Amino acid sequence: MKILISSAIIFLICGAPDIRFQALIPALINVPNHIQTLAVINRSEAPKSVLGKVITAELPNESKIASQAAINGFAEFLQESRRFTIQRTGRTLPKEDLPGKFPDPLPWNEVAAICEEFHADGLVALEVFNSDYIIPTNMVIVTTGFRMYDLKERRIVDQELYRHETF
Repeated sequence: MKILISSAIIFLICGAPDIRFQALIPALINVPNHIQTLAVINRSEAPKSVLGKVITAELPNESKIASQAAINGFAEFLQESRRFTIQRTGRTLPKEDLPGKFPDPLPWNEVAAICEEFHADGLVALEVFNSDYIIPTNMVIVTTGFRMYDLKERRIVDQELYRHETF
């Protein structure tokens, strides 16, 4: 009898159907409906001192390559939503060296020129990027900051800093 009950329980557990569903999660930010196409630029490149490059063991063009990878990841994430058309401009704008801080916003005439050139309703700029490898501790620290500009309403929809540390 115990074998029959045990077999029945195992059969019920193993034979139970998988139930899966997809649920929408509320957006972290509300992007206006008129923004359908976003141009993406890199505005994170700032000159780094030779000492800073030595301490963090930075290779030539390492920050440029890493910031481009961050932009590509962000653009792919946005494209998965199917709400936005993403225009990767390949454009890089210089910024003042403010480690871990956002620079002043782009002038609206510059935002308008980029949006017009790439037929975009808004602009997403990677404005903060820093990746450091600290040799003695084997720690990698990556800081990114994205800012979204709404051309029509001439306002900044969102800006956020993200920091990730790993050993």
